This record gives sequence, structure tokens and C-alpha cells, in this order.
Amino acid sequence: MSLREVASWRALGASRAPERELSAADAPSRPGFERALAARRREASEQRAALGAALGLADEALLGRLVELDVRGSTALAFWLAPLVEVAWADGRVDPEERVALERVASDLGLWRGTPARAQLEAWLDEAPPPALYAAWHRYLRLVRARGGRGLVDRARTVAEAAGGPLRGERNAAREARVLRRLEASFVAAQAPRRARIRGASTSPAEGRSS
Repeated sequence: MSLREVASWRALGASRAPERELSAADAPSRPGFERALAARRREASEQRAALGAALGLADEALLGRLVELDVRGSTALAFWLAPLVEVAWADGRVDPEERVALERVASDLGLWRGTPARAQLEAWLDEAPPPALYAAWHRYLRLVRARGGRGLVDRARTVAEAAGGPLRGERNAAREARVLRRLEASFVAAQAPRRARIRGASTSPAEGRSS
């Protein structure tokens, strides 16, 4: 087996977290290696296709990144709530009140207990997701020009306010406020091209000539 094949095999194995990394010893024969490599690629392609259908997303690079972050078609709805998770973790911990608030939002949106999406959300509340998940969400928002942004910002604010009070501290509140501002800015940026198209469509030919 060539060094290039070994590198491809290891890279493919590493993309299937949390399973262990594959090595040349896992592929003792070239035909076996090629069959396993083809199966892994087919599986990754199917995962990207299912996730893309669930999210309304066609960007292969971002879909591949999300699969690496363990987001699947069955957990896509949990990914949509990633900014609320980011708000909850803004001060380095998720307070019980914040968790209750976020779980209430999840139930309202149909993330029922026992479903893969709800299990993924609860896992993110137990252990903070990597920052790459939040970055992927903001990129996703820019690509799909998501609707209903104001509602999500309001829900995120509800989560931020759930554990409020004098013991909360100005520093923690400031951190959550920064996350909320970034979330709101992402929605504004995502909606800007759509607003420009609407303004352009509403301009009459006569107005266009007079300008």
C-alpha cells in the first residue's frame, strides 16, 4: 500500500468521530482497502445528502464540516438551536434555569424527549460544543438567508434572561449580551441581500432612468 493510500485511509477514519483512527493495519489488502474506502465515502456522501435535505443546504464544504462535527439529518433541528446553546454557555456554565428555558423552547419546536435531535441538544447542554459548531451555524445562516430570525433572537434572549437576578453579575450578563449582538448581526447580514433585491424589484423603470 502506498503512503498516499495510507494517508487517505487515515483521513477517512478520522472523519468518523468518535471511532478510532484507522491505520494501514486495518487494510491488509489493496482490494479490501479499496472496498472499505468506497463504502466510507458512500456513507459520508449519504450523510451529507440527508443533512443537506434537512437543512435546505447545498454547500458541500459546509455539509462536510457539519458531518465532522457529528451533525446528522436526524439532529438537524438541534443544530438550528446552536445559537441558543451558545448563549446558555456564554458565561462558562449552563444554569438550571437556562436549561429549563432552552428545553421548553426545544419542546415547543418539536424536539421531543427520546428523539436523536433532543438527545444531541441535551449532550450540548451537558458539555459545551466546540466553537466550530457556532461558526458553522453563522456560516449556514449566511448561506440559506434563514427566515424567522427575529423569533430565534427573542428565544435566545429568553434563555439569557432565565437565570437573571442580582447574583448573575454584570460580567456574565455582558458576555451573554455580546453573543446576542453577534446573533442579531448575523441575521441582519443574512437578510441584507434579500432586502436589496426587494428594493430593486420595487423600483420602476422610470425611476431607474431618472436616477
